Amino acid sequence: MEGIFMKQRHQQLLQLLSRQEWMKGRELATCLGVSTRTVRLDIEHINQEAPHIIQANRQKGYHLVAFQQNRYITALNPTKTPQDNEERSVHLLKQLLFKEDGVFIDHFCEQCFVSAKTFELVRIRVQQKLQEYEGLSLQLNNGFLQLEGSETSKRKLYRNLLKKEVGEDFLNSSELMQVYPELDMEHIQSIIWDKLKHNRYSIRKSLMPFLLLHMGIVLQRIKVGHTVQEFSQDELDLEVEYQIVRSIFSKILEETIIPEAEVVSFAKLLKAYHNSDAVESKISFRGEIVDLEEVVRQIGEQLYSIMGVSFIEQEDFTMRFQLHLQGFLERVQLNLSLPNVYVQTFKRQYPLVFDTAVSISQYLMSVFQCEMTEEEIGFIALHIGAAYMQRVKPQKLRAILIANTQYPLIAGSVSRLKDQFSHRLDFVVEQSTFTTDLSEFYDADLLITFDQIEHPLEIPTVRLGLFFNTQDEIQLIKVMNTLETEQMSHKIRSQIPDFMSEKFFYANIQPNNRDELLHEMGHHLIQENIVTKEFLNSVLERENLSSTDFDYALAIPHPLRPESKRSMISIAVLKEPIQWNHFPVKLVILLALKEEDMEFMQLFLGWLGKQLDSPEKMMSLLEAKNVESFIEAIR
Repeated sequence: MEGIFMKQRHQQLLQLLSRQEWMKGRELATCLGVSTRTVRLDIEHINQEAPHIIQANRQKGYHLVAFQQNRYITALNPTKTPQDNEERSVHLLKQLLFKEDGVFIDHFCEQCFVSAKTFELVRIRVQQKLQEYEGLSLQLNNGFLQLEGSETSKRKLYRNLLKKEVGEDFLNSSELMQVYPELDMEHIQSIIWDKLKHNRYSIRKSLMPFLLLHMGIVLQRIKVGHTVQEFSQDELDLEVEYQIVRSIFSKILEETIIPEAEVVSFAKLLKAYHNSDAVESKISFRGEIVDLEEVVRQIGEQLYSIMGVSFIEQEDFTMRFQLHLQGFLERVQLNLSLPNVYVQTFKRQYPLVFDTAVSISQYLMSVFQCEMTEEEIGFIALHIGAAYMQRVKPQKLRAILIANTQYPLIAGSVSRLKDQFSHRLDFVVEQSTFTTDLSEFYDADLLITFDQIEHPLEIPTVRLGLFFNTQDEIQLIKVMNTLETEQMSHKIRSQIPDFMSEKFFYANIQPNNRDELLHEMGHHLIQENIVTKEFLNSVLERENLSSTDFDYALAIPHPLRPESKRSMISIAVLKEPIQWNHFPVKLVILLALKEEDMEFMQLFLGWLGKQLDSPEKMMSLLEAKNVESFIEAIR
């Protein structure tokens, strides 16, 4: 057990270093939940296995060395070389996915400018990544490394790799254009839209990125001959979808032979995403008639009892939920899973909504007498979360737009800008020229311009190119993400003191295990009449369904159902980490929630999810000694 734990900690240490240019020993120790001496010993051990992979500096701390590979890159070879072991492991995985004979190890080392010992470290990291994919393993054969396992698991792996590349704005299809550099995704998108329009077949525009993602995966796999060859023979009405998908493939691949199973699989996906106004409320499932309208009505009642929000009057929600359930039941009959690349991110950032979906899934499994995967639960959560956010109407960023739309080129760019970002931006004023009183008068958050503007105002300014291309989108998204994070932090700082008390802050304690700590924290809340007696059992039940621990030594336990008389955040900072489930944990944030405070708690959890990628922020939270220092860390 100790050997396994040590390997896991070494991988965590390397992962932390791969995200930062330099990290001090104290920062690493805090994030890993160990002493600085242990960090030094771990780094010595890693450097013995892979000489000089970690560089030390008394002032700066530790740095993951990239073996000076940049000096080998010439203008004739502009491809980006993986800079650290995380990038190398992803690079290796992609090569394994698309090289049937495997990856020649010596060639990979030469390509990435790494030693054989470093490759072994990369291989170990890849092997760890594969543990979450059923049946996937690495096999060594005459100097070649091969990926063994089912095509289904390989596709799941590739989808997850893509999700990490695309980043936060995955639903923005323009981002997907950069994921497949060898494919003309813009042309493929236009083909799909043309075929859908020709057949008068509608899908939601927001789902096009999903179709593009899966189409890219299919095309990549067909190219190298790794295709789905078998499919269920159940007779479902796929005639329309089949013809559309067949015509799409024929247009894209021309003379290439497309396996029948690939066409049927994508037709199933298209049918699941179909946005028809004529929704059949009663469908046949396993020989019985299911009234989807009644099922959705029951779901609405459960959501109201859980969240205190009524969704039934939202016609869009009812229609989409019925459509999704249709697709789900058809997938059950075909034994086909619908990929959900967001499920893990959604679980981390929106655990309350996900838990609500878990409750709804239990009802659906009892009604339909079938199992529901975590990916399917994730889609239920997306429907619930989208409907909930629509009800609470999240505040948009207020933007000033300076654009002379008399010029057709700029007018077209402004139109695309609004189409793609109206869900996040409220254009409070639009002018062709800039005046200095605009920001103060309209209380704007940022200024967007298509011209070079110099001004004395303290307001973020984004200058877009005349053609408003992908780089412009990325630039704007980064600014918006920063502003939204700052606004979120400000709101949390102002409200979180109402949900915290020194009574429920445990500093420098050392429980023996997870359950002992949860019992101590839970019983204290019960004694102070904060929660009901059922609270602790509900928390443990939730942990058994899906663990709430995360990387960076953090766990966020919470009940499966609201069991609180008063909302409270109970916090424990441990002397040494304890093994929770997947990870060793040093910081525990136990949430006790009332229904009416779910909106703020969701905001807090969304903010906390973003902090997991910031070692400095997490270190501040892990070093908090009391409520005051914890709140100070949220800055």
